[in-house]
Amino acid sequence: MNSTISPEFVDLYRRPVTGPASFVSSQIKSLYDWWLEFHPMMPAMDAFDIVEHRSLAPNLFLYKILEPGKYQYRLNGEAVVSLTGASQSGRIFSLEDSDEEAQILADYLGEVISSRVPWTCGGSMAHLGKDWMRFESIDCPMAGKDGVVTHILGLMVKLDN
Repeated sequence: MNSTISPEFVDLYRRPVTGPASFVSSQIKSLYDWWLEFHPMMPAMDAFDIVEHRSLAPNLFLYKILEPGKYQYRLNGEAVVSLTGASQSGRIFSLEDSDEEAQILADYLGEVISSRVPWTCGGSMAHLGKDWMRFESIDCPMAGKDGVVTHILGLMVKLDN
């Protein structure tokens, strides 16, 4: 299963992590292993203590679910900003966004929410003019006290070529 991917994205995959997983990055594996500690439940956002995961902080990003199909970037770590070229922190986007890339991202986040499992992404950064750069990321749904997904906590790392 692959979510819709814009034609500008080259050599990119997005897929749910539904079983034993192997990741290129030990940082990605670390966040995934932390998320799995709560399985079969989903961790609540307040279960994530940045002090315990301070080494991951530059690579973290966070989306808040405002309503179905509408999201807000809440956090982009310095490494994420460096990889993507800009901070999106505070930006609201949706399925109805005027930016096609934002619509595709909103659709993808809907898949993460409905699956209730982490998704992994990776490939080249060619869509940002950095075709020599490869990355790996993970998107982990986080629940509120009622079990409804309220946030998606993610981690993105640049891979050695």
